[in-house]
Amino acid sequence: AGEASFGDLRTPVSLVVAHPGHELLAYGWLTRVKPLVFVVTDGSGRDAVPRIDASARLLAGGLGRRASVFGRWTDRELYDALFEGRFSPFLALRDKLVETWCAEKVRTVICDAYERRILMHDVVQITVSAAVEISRVRGAEIEPLELPIYLAPTDARPGNPPPAASFTMADHVLAQKIEAARAYESTAVRHEVEEFLLARSAEGFRVETLLKSMPRTPDELEREPQPAWEARGERLVREGVYDRVIRLREH
Repeated sequence: AGEASFGDLRTPVSLVVAHPGHELLAYGWLTRVKPLVFVVTDGSGRDAVPRIDASARLLAGGLGRRASVFGRWTDRELYDALFEGRFSPFLALRDKLVETWCAEKVRTVICDAYERRILMHDVVQITVSAAVEISRVRGAEIEPLELPIYLAPTDARPGNPPPAASFTMADHVLAQKIEAARAYESTAVRHEVEEFLLARSAEGFRVETLLKSMPRTPDELEREPQPAWEARGERLVREGVYDRVIRLREH
């Protein structure tokens, strides 16, 4: 199906993503390791149109298994929880990850990269990092890796984590990946795919690089500059789209 470099992944593997559609960015890895896939939200975003069924159908084609958390929350529910200081959804996710990984003896966890661009991507990465630490205390041997989402693997990013593994797809797998992305039942996802293909060509889809995970302490997060998602929230409040802003230090 393709060629892995920097060493292969230790199996079993679990993939944890904030939104349906992110698994397309790891399509080659899915064909190779068939991970247990957690999808935190249903992908409805602001337009209230879920897209989780498209991810379910993709996995049903033999690319992985649905985990117990699969489209469990809407983005709006999680935004409201953060704003109100209700961390129970994130603690529930953390605990379910720990329980599942320890029971299934998961050895590699891939999650959305911490990029300071999209709020829920960063929240998922931080939650996964906490779950990895607890799992290790309980005896699990887990290597956490991050999947670039908004930024390219070679772009400057917080902490500049080094590459850990890379998968180069053969022509037929690359064609399958592009076909699956274009067929995805979400206008937003299909639009992003066409923009990507226009900017980077199909070859930009061929190599999937995973990065070493870089855990962050609360003190380190406190010292970071304003993330792009917070600045975007301020703009949307000014435009009347939102009535409040979630802030890194406050929430």
